[in-house]
Amino acid sequence: MTKGGTLLLPIITHTNPEKTVRKKKALHLLKMLLIDMEGEEKKAETKREAFSLSSCYNIDWISLTNEPQKLNTLACCLCNQIANNAMELQCNEHETAEHAYLVGEECLQMYLKQNDGKCPIEQHDHCEFSRSKTVRQLVSELLVICPRQYELTKHAQSDEGTKSGERGECEKGNCDYKGKIRDMKDHLDSLCNLNSSKQSDSLDMLDQLNTINEQIKQLQNTTKDLQSQLQSEKLESRKQIEKLKENDNRQHGQIEQLNVSICLFIEQIYNLRRELLEKDQQILEMKQCNIPSKKALRWFEKNQHTHISASPEYNQTMSTNFESQNSNDNTQIEEKKYEEKEKEKRDDDEDDEENNAKKNCESMLSLIKSCDLKNGVDFLLVNENKQIVQLKNNEWNNYNFGIFLLGQNITLTVNCDRTSNNGDLGYLRIKTSGGGGGYGTKGGDGNVLDNGKGGKVYGEDTLLEEIHFGSGGGGGSYPFLIGGSGGGIIELVIEQQLTNHGSIQANGGGGIGCGGGSGGSILIELPSKSSLKQTFGTITCIGGNQWQLNRGGKGRVAIYGIGLLSDDIRHIDPKPFNALHK
Repeated sequence: MTKGGTLLLPIITHTNPEKTVRKKKALHLLKMLLIDMEGEEKKAETKREAFSLSSCYNIDWISLTNEPQKLNTLACCLCNQIANNAMELQCNEHETAEHAYLVGEECLQMYLKQNDGKCPIEQHDHCEFSRSKTVRQLVSELLVICPRQYELTKHAQSDEGTKSGERGECEKGNCDYKGKIRDMKDHLDSLCNLNSSKQSDSLDMLDQLNTINEQIKQLQNTTKDLQSQLQSEKLESRKQIEKLKENDNRQHGQIEQLNVSICLFIEQIYNLRRELLEKDQQILEMKQCNIPSKKALRWFEKNQHTHISASPEYNQTMSTNFESQNSNDNTQIEEKKYEEKEKEKRDDDEDDEENNAKKNCESMLSLIKSCDLKNGVDFLLVNENKQIVQLKNNEWNNYNFGIFLLGQNITLTVNCDRTSNNGDLGYLRIKTSGGGGGYGTKGGDGNVLDNGKGGKVYGEDTLLEEIHFGSGGGGGSYPFLIGGSGGGIIELVIEQQLTNHGSIQANGGGGIGCGGGSGGSILIELPSKSSLKQTFGTITCIGGNQWQLNRGGKGRVAIYGIGLLSDDIRHIDPKPFNALHK
């Protein structure tokens, strides 16, 4: 609604529910345009006030009847209009200024209120000012024309679209008054022949007409923008639909390819079964062929005595052969007895070593228990069978007084809960390859369903410059075909003695129908000057699916501090990197 009448605006509607957002945007834009119209009207009203009892006077209005050079000394330094009720700034900070600073009283009050009393010239506190009687007298003596006539003439000149009839009506109501500013209030109140309300209505109508024209142009531009946006979104939707169709066709092709692979796999299984039946048949035939030989052997054994007595030459030959065979058998028996004795001795030595180690552990443990030490903090003791102990992951587990695992079937592992670690462990799997993960050695290639290549070798043997997790095995084209996880990283710092009669493992996991993960890394640092015997036991960093084509590659093992003997590395797989110093 405006002062001149009702403004009718078009409403943009869309029957498609997906375009509701555009409708809301258009309505919001229309509301903002209405707000702008009201603001423009208020601004126009403010601009039309050439004469006011409180605010500064319009310098363009006064310049019509006065010399501009004379007016420069009467201007307000804030609004650059002619100062009404002039005030002079008298702050000590600008006493040395070449000219006085004049400000209209209303402008000064508004500025001080908005800026916490700071001076408008140098922004300092405690602004001091006083009335400038001389300037006020000069301003009140200025000759001016009627402000209503000025406003009417200004709008008539600026409005090129005014009709001739309206212009003639405006020319009939003129005011020829010319007088001093101090007498202007009396003139406007009683003597001016221009009706301020009619003049205001005419000007309002002109302003409304101009504003409506501008708003119509803006709405037309907005409509064009919305139409172009709608067209671009249609094109984008078509592109997305075509892309979805392409993805659907590609997935359909993958499904057909998978069906072909499954058929080939079933055919291979059928061929393998057929070959197995043929082998079984061959074994049965060989057994049947062996029956006559067995019968002949039994007949020979039954008639052996008669045959030997009937042939002296044969007797002599058999006797010689028997003596030779008997000598060989005696030699083999002696060797076998020697090997058994050596094995018993070695087993006894290992048992003695294990018993001595257990005694040493028990004696050391009794000494630790006598002190004020806490299990799980200063040392770690597990003396019950079939226990699983989870250590902290991704940080050191320090037990200054040792680790004692005195039960049977005890597993010392790492807490690998995925939820607590916020993500998967190890390196990513090889996507849809079906091959084994690589690390210290290359991973095996994929199987029939996913015949991709295995993972490559990476890292270095010393594990000092680089130490890595094992890599996950390659998964399949479908979610149920999952590659095995890669092995982890184990780093042991032994301050006194390592006695391991079990196993230390960082092995890769086996895949579900796909590649196995590669082994991880094990780094062991032993004391170089210790006289205690180090027992390594079994240490492995092997990959998953070891008996399949798509097996995971082996990891890496490095041992520092002592030189390893052949017996030490007999149960370590892969062969470790060994050095006396890191």
